[in-house]
Amino acid sequence: MTWKPTAWLAAAVCATGLFILVFERGTESARPDALSPERPVLRLPREQINRVSIRANRYAADCVLRRNTWMLTGDRETRADGGRMNRILDAAGNLRQRDVITPALQRQRGLTLASFGLDSPRWVCVFSGEQAQEGIAFGADAPLGGGVYALLAGSSNVVETGRELADAIPGEANGLRDESVFPAWLPGATKIEIKHAGGFVQLALRNGEWRLQQPRDERADAARIERLIRGMEDMKVASFTAASSSGETLAYGLGADEAALQLTVSADAGKESLTAAFGKPVQDNSAAVYARVSDLGAICTVRKSEAGALSVTADDVADRRICDAEPASIGGLRLQRGEQKVSLERTAGGWMLSDPIRYRADTMAVSSLLKGLCGLQRVGPQEGPLTNGVPPGLREEASRIALSECAAVPAETNLPAAPARTWTFAIGTNAVRDLVPVLREEGAVLSRIRRRDAARLLGGAAPGEPLDFLDPRRYMDPQILDVAVNSIRRLTLTADGSEQTVTRDAAGNWAADSPPGAAAAAEAIAAVLNAVGNLRALRIKSLGVVSDPGPYGLGESAKRLTIGLTGTAGIQKTVAVGAPDGSDGVYARVQGQDVVFVISRETAAALARGLVVAPPP
Repeated sequence: MTWKPTAWLAAAVCATGLFILVFERGTESARPDALSPERPVLRLPREQINRVSIRANRYAADCVLRRNTWMLTGDRETRADGGRMNRILDAAGNLRQRDVITPALQRQRGLTLASFGLDSPRWVCVFSGEQAQEGIAFGADAPLGGGVYALLAGSSNVVETGRELADAIPGEANGLRDESVFPAWLPGATKIEIKHAGGFVQLALRNGEWRLQQPRDERADAARIERLIRGMEDMKVASFTAASSSGETLAYGLGADEAALQLTVSADAGKESLTAAFGKPVQDNSAAVYARVSDLGAICTVRKSEAGALSVTADDVADRRICDAEPASIGGLRLQRGEQKVSLERTAGGWMLSDPIRYRADTMAVSSLLKGLCGLQRVGPQEGPLTNGVPPGLREEASRIALSECAAVPAETNLPAAPARTWTFAIGTNAVRDLVPVLREEGAVLSRIRRRDAARLLGGAAPGEPLDFLDPRRYMDPQILDVAVNSIRRLTLTADGSEQTVTRDAAGNWAADSPPGAAAAAEAIAAVLNAVGNLRALRIKSLGVVSDPGPYGLGESAKRLTIGLTGTAGIQKTVAVGAPDGSDGVYARVQGQDVVFVISRETAAALARGLVVAPPP
């Protein structure tokens, strides 16, 4: 800190008066524990302390706690280093007396305060609250044990104590000064205004969400705002000048109209707004610029690169996502183009297709769709709300996607649950300059996305077969059966007009029921169970009722494996294995489901493997 000579002299005089007032106004009160070793040196509770006054050989300083912020007072009040003040308070609270030299002992040994370096203390520190204050003066180092001699306010006893507090007090006043450009309450900011040659940006925290308010109203990018605030938190003062922040600003390019960059930060809970202005480059140091901060007592310098990182524009901080939903919060999804429609819903057991077929959905496929949709980013600014109707390409022929939040669970109050949020989008068919229009129907806001991003979302393909976002097969779970192998108690294979049946007893042993006299084929049964427990489709061929199963080989000639389950009397599942699909698989179907799958040839062979060893002739 740069102190003017007159200010330093005045502070020294005040500090000397403080020392006389506090330390020479009385003697130690009669306390039974005054001489006890390991007794706390200071007893004023930390939470009551709102002022710390320090007199050192080279400076005098007074720090006051105002609205949870420590301020360094003087002719130029400025923010104190909160971390340093916490260390001082922690050290004061941890001080313990190791030895006590009473006035009687001092006279007996021929010692005076000068013998302990306390006739002219190196440091004097006074802690004050609303109702009380305590002071301590530090003298010479103790010859043994690494301690220091100290004198308490109102006491004639010299105590030996640890060096914690003496070491926490800085050797110069600048050590008490906060070198952070922005205050510690910055993470609690609710409004940020940024003004520079590139324009004016106003950000506000509303309902827990950062939003742009100027030059337009839209969502802000939460991650970008977090980086902006972190950059402000990390910005440090490189040096202080002798110039006051309340004047001499024009020469440094810090006037209201001259500053290259100006930020204003506000917070709730009665916090004052803080303004930081950044001006001209420092002479002989082009890597630094001058800065003026409203609660720092002098003009300072900061790194030019750090100031430049704060010169953001509205486009820099705007949230470019067309959908701000969180995938994990979505409970319903509807996809539509014309009369085609696919609907999915989140259930306790996971995602389910509800239209055009009721079927278990593939969690990975649905999650990928939601992630892709919530990750779509617009190019350029938003437009809207639209007042001249829906633009061409966003009418009947558009692809529509509607999302809804999971139903809110009401708290144990009489208040109704908050309505679930919805997001409804129309994605156009026409592209201009490789950009596709997207209309958010809530609010009639128009954005534009890249054609390749729209194609990636609405297209997609399974191996060997093209699919688009309206094909329900894209979202169906490829797991054909959901059967616990240890619950299987009966297997029946029907093939070529004959039937083989094996059953498992309570001990887990398999035996043949038919044909008569046959034995269970243990190796074949193990292969069948492994195939059943991992029965997944390579792809899904068709949905709906198959009027002619012949082309799939799923008619009367199909091989059928019937699986009987324990604990579910009469419940069984039958898998039909049909003809090769002409590629790399075999058609298959679960009885009772209007779905034709393609399974691997190895799986098909395992399902149709004989279950018994025929009896000898």
